[in-house]
Amino acid sequence: MIETGIKFDFCILFTILFVIFIYAGRHISANSAKINNSKSYWHYSFLAIIFYSLIVGLRYARGRDYLWYKFQYENVLNPPVEQEPLFMLFNKIFYFLDFPYWLVFIIYSLIWIYLFFLFFKHFQYLGTWGVPMLFLSSVGFTETAIRQAVAMAFVLPVITSLFEKKWKNACVWSLISILIHTASAITIFLILFVFFFIKRKINVWIAILAYLFFAYIWDVSNIDIIANYISLIDLGSNKMNSYIENSDKWFSSDGINIEEYQQGGFAKFALALFSISVFYLGSKSIDRLSSEKKDNSIFFYNIFIIASIATQAFFMLEILRRMFVSLYIFWAMVVASIFYVYPIKKKKSIRITVIEFIILFYIFSYFIIKNRYLLPSQMFVWDIGEYTHIIS
Repeated sequence: MIETGIKFDFCILFTILFVIFIYAGRHISANSAKINNSKSYWHYSFLAIIFYSLIVGLRYARGRDYLWYKFQYENVLNPPVEQEPLFMLFNKIFYFLDFPYWLVFIIYSLIWIYLFFLFFKHFQYLGTWGVPMLFLSSVGFTETAIRQAVAMAFVLPVITSLFEKKWKNACVWSLISILIHTASAITIFLILFVFFFIKRKINVWIAILAYLFFAYIWDVSNIDIIANYISLIDLGSNKMNSYIENSDKWFSSDGINIEEYQQGGFAKFALALFSISVFYLGSKSIDRLSSEKKDNSIFFYNIFIIASIATQAFFMLEILRRMFVSLYIFWAMVVASIFYVYPIKKKKSIRITVIEFIILFYIFSYFIIKNRYLLPSQMFVWDIGEYTHIIS
């Protein structure tokens, strides 16, 4: 990334984008009860899709992978690393069409946001909170883990295909995702495991105890044994396999990056308080939903708990953490369900009100302020040449 400090245009454009997602979410939710609302759904989604594709796509050097994928695209005919076939095919087509790299990043962003709204079409009743929250939970991920995010975009319709029992569609979407990023196979495996084998919500107290254990007691250096088994896997010639061949570096205690990923005491406490609050109130909100909505909420609740605990367990191991961060974004669906059941303006117990305040305060302070307005790198393509200080 290239350090810029706070830039006025970035802050204004993010604010506009966030307001558009709030607007879209409110109207999507308000129209969700209509029998034939597909036209109105895409009407309210259209502005968000266009603005997201342009604002996020026209960023420059934001996210640790940006400059790497820019270089990879510009050298696609002689790539430094051979990546998954479908991703390479996309880039070669764009290259032969003479697309500039910034247009390719717009297309990456367009793929994500279109499939984002195609996914959310199945959960319109959560629109008021779900659309802006899922935007907040995923935008940093899509900027940082570029190829993984493109692959994750195709995982979203895998989930909705499972809910609709369209097994062939789920297989096709899964194959596309894996051919873009092999690590999607792990993400999809976890989704399938939760969908088919964890039908009931995970016990909230077990979840809280497990989270606290991995946050405050677990020593991540104990995972050395994982590297011995991972080294036996052969995925052919691609970037994921290069990680496997160097599993002693990426999946063992040798890969621990204390300097970059060590959590401060307050940051760890704040995240724990947020996670436990979502665990607790998410569990209570599920009990108040109708059967169909309950099944959906249980799935996302269980996914979030597993991703949250695993992310905490492997926080200082970049590759393992990345595998679970893609599922961690679904905290947004759990939070949306909470505020759907316990609306802000509706009277409720002081305990629930306080927990909702904790959740909203963390989202505001971390996902909006720290992860957006205080980003160290806020460049767009029109800023090229103005900043030179590169940070890791």
